[in-house]
Amino acid sequence: MNPIDIPKITRDVDQDTLAQDIAGAKTDAEKDVVEFILSNISKRMADALREAANDLGNVSTKEAEAAMGVVVQVVRTLADQGEITLNMPTEDEE
Repeated sequence: MNPIDIPKITRDVDQDTLAQDIAGAKTDAEKDVVEFILSNISKRMADALREAANDLGNVSTKEAEAAMGVVVQVVRTLADQGEITLNMPTEDEE
């Protein structure tokens, strides 16, 4: 995904869901995705989301998976509508 597309996703996912997604990131891959999102939005919004995630503390796996599912669904919808472009990994990235 192109970094310029991240704000489109954050507009379609409410901040509470994004905060749950951030708070629920446990694996390195999940943390990498969260950092990619946060590094490609405004510093002010990223700081607000980090603070909201910290305020949530530990979220359950079920809540985190539900939040991640919402984000994935928004990404798929935006890609299907041609609003964003998903980049396929090269052999070196797999």
